[in-house]
Amino acid sequence: MGGLLFAAGVSAGLDHALGSWRFHAVPWSIALGLALAIGTGVVFGIFPAWRAARLDPVEALREA
Repeated sequence: MGGLLFAAGVSAGLDHALGSWRFHAVPWSIALGLALAIGTGVVFGIFPAWRAARLDPVEALREA
């Protein structure tokens, strides 16, 4: 969420400085970007950690 606010601030600043650049973001594109970022975090972060937590520690180290 901080990145979203940062990007909006930078775009607004450039719009003010340049005068000819118009910043326009539709809500569905913001929601889609956030949903994809959250989905990627779940698939590549939480899911493998959950699988690893179910393993027996001794057996997991023996296979490594």
